[in-house]
Amino acid sequence: MRRRLFTFASAVSLVLCAATAALWVRGYWAWDEVAVRGSGGDLYSASASEGRVLLMVVKNFASLHGTPARMSHRSMPPMSSWHNGPGVQIAGFGVFRHTHSEIRSGRSIGITFEAVMIPCYALVIATAATPLHWLRHRRVRKGHYCIECGYDLRATPDRCPECGTPPNPLAANTSQ
Repeated sequence: MRRRLFTFASAVSLVLCAATAALWVRGYWAWDEVAVRGSGGDLYSASASEGRVLLMVVKNFASLHGTPARMSHRSMPPMSSWHNGPGVQIAGFGVFRHTHSEIRSGRSIGITFEAVMIPCYALVIATAATPLHWLRHRRVRKGHYCIECGYDLRATPDRCPECGTPPNPLAANTSQ
């Protein structure tokens, strides 16, 4: 069961890796954003452009711009200015916080932008780690190894002394 769960997690991670790589390449031609309205007039958004993913929270968004749709998506030409704002950036990673105030109908309305920027290369590496480990682990499983725990069965070919699992007859035939 544990092995099947790991195989499933590896497959999901591989799909995420491929999607992130595609988003990375697409980001040089388009800027994509998905936004979701939260409680209290906040706006949560994830956008990608020019090899970066930006996760952003805009607090008090509805008081200035009206209530946005529950969920929205837009795609435009790439914008390079959104990751050059005030904040801290190191090796493509960034953290930004900006407060903006406007006077509307005689009262001051403040909006706070909080964002985290993650380079796409970091997401690709992170999502590729599990499938690569699965491939390496799968290669080790072939031959004289227990299919459950990976114990070397050359000294005890009848049963695994570690977990008690009988050997896989297909692995024994193919490893000769």
